[in-house]
Amino acid sequence: MRRTVDEWGRVIFEADDAVELLLRGYDICDLSIAPAPLIEQYNKACFAHNKADYTISPPNAPTVPPAEAAIRRQARWWMPDEYQTLDIRARLMSQCQTSEQIDRVALELQLFEALELTPVLRLLCFLVDQWRASGVLWGVGRGSSVASYCLYLIGVHRIDSLAYQLDINEFLKP
Repeated sequence: MRRTVDEWGRVIFEADDAVELLLRGYDICDLSIAPAPLIEQYNKACFAHNKADYTISPPNAPTVPPAEAAIRRQARWWMPDEYQTLDIRARLMSQCQTSEQIDRVALELQLFEALELTPVLRLLCFLVDQWRASGVLWGVGRGSSVASYCLYLIGVHRIDSLAYQLDINEFLKP
């Protein structure tokens, strides 16, 4: 398959590769496909057979950078204002008792911030608080998430990654 990555990080497929995927039974509705005469021909055939819903649009450049788009999507997540504005650093640091814990939280928060994932931490705080208040039970921990000491402090899992010397890079691969 021939594909390129545009300036926004989207994968753009060549038209003939998209047709190949379509013929193999894949849903190509969400693919970004490079403009080509083959697409125009396909779209004309769709219109001719009253199948306008199946037409393929060429990719349009996003109007906002992906990071800003993610923040805008996060703004639509429902959670109380107190969590939307939660100082996640203060909440997590207040639970630290040793310099090793403080250093680990600082490192992880730096990685979360670099990946623009601090809104996810706020949402997880809200969810865990709601689960606790409602008596919901959830698992001890699973997969690479147990490598995050921040998620441990929030209560997402119950595995102390410092006690088991788990590397945060197993979870957050920058």
